[in-house]
Amino acid sequence: MDTDQRTPLTQNHRHGIANTLALLDEMLCRFEGWPQDQPAEGLLFRQVNMLSAERCEAIEAEILAMRRMLAELRDDLRLGVKT
Repeated sequence: MDTDQRTPLTQNHRHGIANTLALLDEMLCRFEGWPQDQPAEGLLFRQVNMLSAERCEAIEAEILAMRRMLAELRDDLRLGVKT
């Protein structure tokens, strides 16, 4: 679609979209840590990582694909970074 034919977004819409995409990006950061992190091990608690190498690679590929979509949306909507 040509950018001249798009309906302009109100500031409220942009704010809502920016917040939603920032939450999605935050969750992707958490998901990204699962295959990379060492399982937690305490005195009375042990975490087991049962993800295979193939599953870890699949998770990482999906995260990368989602990040590409987020970057495209960020650029198209001219959104800033939330801290």
